[in-house]
Amino acid sequence: YLPAEDRARYGVSERDIARGHVTPGFRSLLAREVGRARELFAATATLPDALSPGVRPGMRVARTIYAGVLDRVEAIGFDVLRGSAALPPWRMGPVALRTLLGTAR
Repeated sequence: YLPAEDRARYGVSERDIARGHVTPGFRSLLAREVGRARELFAATATLPDALSPGVRPGMRVARTIYAGVLDRVEAIGFDVLRGSAALPPWRMGPVALRTLLGTAR
């Protein structure tokens, strides 16, 4: 989801997106959205501590995996139209294990 007002601000048309055109405006828009997501993650960093102990591990794993997705979006230059930024399945297990052991970044 890319808000219409943000697409307009960065000059990103639905047509460009549909055609897979990664314009400088699109990259800037995605950079903004990644920054926004990171701000939200930072603002809610202590949220798992306020949840039921049974929910905390899953919440921490999900947060770590989604932070990894943001890292991958940046690593591919915000070009999410031609490939996936999802963590490959073989990386999710180790990420989850490090998170649960408390050794994730």
